[in-house]
Amino acid sequence: MAKQYSNDKTSAASGALLTLQAGQSGIDSQAAALPLMRNILSGIVETSEGYYLIRPLRRHEASERDFESVKAEIIERLRKN
Repeated sequence: MAKQYSNDKTSAASGALLTLQAGQSGIDSQAAALPLMRNILSGIVETSEGYYLIRPLRRHEASERDFESVKAEIIERLRKN
């Protein structure tokens, strides 16, 4: 549906595929949590940027890394932003 009806051409081209990460702003965590836990399609989720249907495609287990192992990645992201 996104390919056919989205006003955002970039989003439409990808079928509105998003990569969500824990704590990501814009999408209410409660609205997203249930479908992610149950591996089902959500109801309509309204955000300031539009409407979403959320369906998990894959799940990655949480992990921890020490600061030294992510330091270079953090610096690179800060430079890009």
